Amino acid sequence: MRQLFGHDRLEHPELVELMNAIYRHEWRLLQNYFLPKAKLIEKQKLGSKYRRRYEKPKTPLQRLLESSTLIESAKAALRAQYSQLNPFHLREELERKLRLLFTAKSNLDREASMS
Repeated sequence: MRQLFGHDRLEHPELVELMNAIYRHEWRLLQNYFLPKAKLIEKQKLGSKYRRRYEKPKTPLQRLLESSTLIESAKAALRAQYSQLNPFHLREELERKLRLLFTAKSNLDREASMS
């Protein structure tokens, strides 16, 4: 949450729906379809330091498609959704919604301080 919304206190219940919409749509799609993560394979302690080995970075989508536990129809649905997505459009929409959120927050903060 802090990575996306920063460290400011968000104390207005009116913002919850917009925050949930951001998480449900743009943020989730960007994180799961386009941003690779490196998984830790091994961590060895060498004296006072640690040596960490990571696997090649993959997106959560790639990990799911490589999985043998997911049925083919679900994999096909994920591929179809992926083909419809544009990461640049998602990023622009995410930034637009974040600007809207922070504008609304500052307006609500201003109203609260005037009361």
